[in-house]
Amino acid sequence: MYMKVYSLYDRAADQYQAPFYQHSLGLVNRALQDEIDNSESTLSSHYRDFSLFELGVYDTVTGTFTLHDAPKLVYDLESLVGSK
Repeated sequence: MYMKVYSLYDRAADQYQAPFYQHSLGLVNRALQDEIDNSESTLSSHYRDFSLFELGVYDTVTGTFTLHDAPKLVYDLESLVGSK
């Protein structure tokens, strides 16, 4: 089974956050929307500073990664605001 590897890029910090893994973009969207809706989360008050990038794929059977040559922009988190 494969899981995509994602990272949030923080423009204010000018760096990528630690990568995370998910089976589908829909699950990523739900988790990020929950964080934006959480008033105690950094993403809630600074969502305009963040963009979601796909870094590659992780194979759960072989334990290997296949990374893109460069991170691929999926979307800016601002696009999730009001998308419910």
